Amino acid sequence: MGIVEKIQEIEREISRTQKNKATEYHLGLLKAKLAKYRQQLLEPTTKGGAKGDGFDVMKSGDARVAMVGFPSVGKSTLLSTMTHTHSEAANYEFTTLTCIPGVIEYEGANIQLLDLPGIIEGAAQGKGRGRQVIAVAKTADVILMMLDAVKGEEQKAKLERELESVGIRLNQRPPHIYFKQKKAGGVKFTHTVPVSHVDEKLIITILHEYKIFNADVIFHEDCTMDQFIDKVQGNQVYLNCIYVYNKIDQISIEEVDRLARLPHALVMSCEMKLNMDYFLEKLWEYLALVRVYTKKPGSPPDIGPADGIILRKGATVEHCCHALHRTLAAQFRYAIVWGTSTKFSPQRNGPEMNALRDLAVLASLAAVALGQQDLCDRDSHHHPDDGNPGGPLVPCENLPPIFVECEAAFDLRGNLTLKAKFNGYGCTRFGGNRYEEVEKGLVWCRVMPCIECSGNRTFLRSTPCIKYTGHYFVSTLLYSIFLGFVAVDRFCLGYTAIAVGKLMTLGGLGVWWIVDIFLLVTGRLRPADDSNWEPYY
Repeated sequence: MGIVEKIQEIEREISRTQKNKATEYHLGLLKAKLAKYRQQLLEPTTKGGAKGDGFDVMKSGDARVAMVGFPSVGKSTLLSTMTHTHSEAANYEFTTLTCIPGVIEYEGANIQLLDLPGIIEGAAQGKGRGRQVIAVAKTADVILMMLDAVKGEEQKAKLERELESVGIRLNQRPPHIYFKQKKAGGVKFTHTVPVSHVDEKLIITILHEYKIFNADVIFHEDCTMDQFIDKVQGNQVYLNCIYVYNKIDQISIEEVDRLARLPHALVMSCEMKLNMDYFLEKLWEYLALVRVYTKKPGSPPDIGPADGIILRKGATVEHCCHALHRTLAAQFRYAIVWGTSTKFSPQRNGPEMNALRDLAVLASLAAVALGQQDLCDRDSHHHPDDGNPGGPLVPCENLPPIFVECEAAFDLRGNLTLKAKFNGYGCTRFGGNRYEEVEKGLVWCRVMPCIECSGNRTFLRSTPCIKYTGHYFVSTLLYSIFLGFVAVDRFCLGYTAIAVGKLMTLGGLGVWWIVDIFLLVTGRLRPADDSNWEPYY
């Protein structure tokens, strides 16, 4: 007996078993076996055979939406209407035979829409290439279940049953259950709330079916045995789903009103392009995307269709840093945030602030990464003579370095594109012997509190890209002369691998020793971290 026959036999056994207190343990055992066989059915087979066309489509854009439905319900028409991709649509079934991707451009976000072939009843067992279709649907962020408004509600129940059998849970959240296997100690079942669907005996029965004899189980909510089986298996996917009833132009207005009031439902007509705007709004709501805008110091934010950073709901300032550049979050300190994401607007927030909300505005992250103060704070230090070149106060940006505190240069790690994007802020490389070899970069500087000047007290200033890490030329030269044969000079400069070779050969029997002294004197041997020699004042 194959796995499909075993699944059918268990389903028949469950359907003819009365549900009462005496049979709940038997039903729990049957459901555990059913879930285990369904999981085995979805596992890839190792048998050889002809390789068919795959449904794999590279994930792109800010979100992915998959359309699932029976044949000839309007999936291809919707894709052709909402995107620039053409999908063949006809009056016969199975017009679409593979996955066709398209992109919906809405509110600055690129939403990938997948037109999947129509599935038939029994798709979970592999009928009509149903496994491939459902496997692609598992990778989506939202499921669009396309339904024919002319047909009855049984089509919705059949599709839900097919998706449920392969581990796709629609419009549900994961059960709040703690489950952890142990090496010994048996099964310990506790609950922090009253439970009415399971007890310790039923939990042990289900776990024994999965060959689990030692585990800790804690119920933090009143969950059913099906939810506990999902927790034990751990391969379920919880997705938001919109039930789209198409072809509303062929039914009465009373039926349209009834369908529109169903939970998670939406009515539309792809052929006549009815209710398309509300469809996009509903899709944005279920995807839970947020837009974050950045601003340069002293200028308003660019709130345009293509200026926002699209993030997922629950994203923090740190996620925004990673979206801009992977090196920005490493030296990030805080950002200035405007909008409803904060208690006060504007407000300074660190990388682990509460989740950003839609339409939040962040001050230039490249600037605040090293501690740029709020624009309002800088403007609060005005003086009556500000902006008057003939006034008694020196402009703040013209003060000597002894009256100004500047941040360390931001390391862009060789990224010239990022430096050009930030208008010269930061350094792509450090070090240099001669003046023309030293790179210049902008850093944020702040006037000391006790110094009076005119203009903004926080400003950008050009500074040489030089850093000091405690290397002195005279000390290194003495090491090379007197202890060079044991590679102390190379160890001091940070060339560990070369130093080991020099040590093992005792300075190349004197040759390497003399060469390193020559390289030091001529300036060709420098610290390995690109730092400069520590100056003597």
